[in-house]
Amino acid sequence: MGRNEMENGNEIEESNRENRITLLVLGIIFFVIGIAVFLSLNSGFDSNYKYEEIVSGVNVYSKIPFEDFQKINRFYLEKNPDDAGLICNFEISATSNINRLGYKVVIEDGEMGVYIDKNVAHIRGNNDGEKLRACRAFICLNKGINCTENIEQIRDLIIRKRVANVIIGENISGAGLRGYGEILGALGYLQASNIRDLNGDRTINKSEIKETLIVILPYIQNGSICNLQPITTHFQRYNQTNMSVDCYIVTPSIRLVKSKRNAIRFYDNDLILEGDDEHLNIESIIVRDAIAPELILRIYDMI
Repeated sequence: MGRNEMENGNEIEESNRENRITLLVLGIIFFVIGIAVFLSLNSGFDSNYKYEEIVSGVNVYSKIPFEDFQKINRFYLEKNPDDAGLICNFEISATSNINRLGYKVVIEDGEMGVYIDKNVAHIRGNNDGEKLRACRAFICLNKGINCTENIEQIRDLIIRKRVANVIIGENISGAGLRGYGEILGALGYLQASNIRDLNGDRTINKSEIKETLIVILPYIQNGSICNLQPITTHFQRYNQTNMSVDCYIVTPSIRLVKSKRNAIRFYDNDLILEGDDEHLNIESIIVRDAIAPELILRIYDMI
């Protein structure tokens, strides 16, 4: 074989080797891109979200500034067949204006979180509980409310202690009073649903009511003094109006406090709602659905 032929052969072999290396590198690049696309499609996460925050224990991602999102008050809600979607739609409807031309809200399965785009927000969770937590984060962020992570803990605490104290400041009126009524309604539902047939005879007697009754005690706060108010439910009647106690000892409780800041927070065993009358109403609806999420569906005969 001549020298020229050997050199040509070496050049061809070198060229083939370079082509193989190029193809291998391209293959690796496309493989990595393919994995990234697959994970993105299956996680529902778009890496273009510029803003990120944790609200009420839920990750929130946004392509628009959170300040701009808080200016949105008209929403268009997609119909949703599952219970969590219905409850969330009702909750948003009760706290915002609903309009076909409004900002679109979609509630769907996926990794728990709120994903805010320019014209649509996705509220996601892998089960009803996660969807409702994400829904709460959506509302808390939109309304500028600093919401604690585990609001549902107040329900567990009330059931364990079998007492529900609700305290409202005497300076609260209008929408704040409506919120107070929302909470009392949820507690009435919780009281009724907690009554148990302890001996399995398919009837509930007075002794079983006494053993499983959650006592609801509403108060009006004046300074540091809480004045007990009359209340009547299917299982409880209290008509005295002359009992006053130090508010400090009334616990566990849900307290509505007029304030310049908007928040739902725990302090020891008390869940404290803070804000002006309008925000207290919104916060009360959030707490209502944390105490008895299925209540709104029963009101509208959907379960």
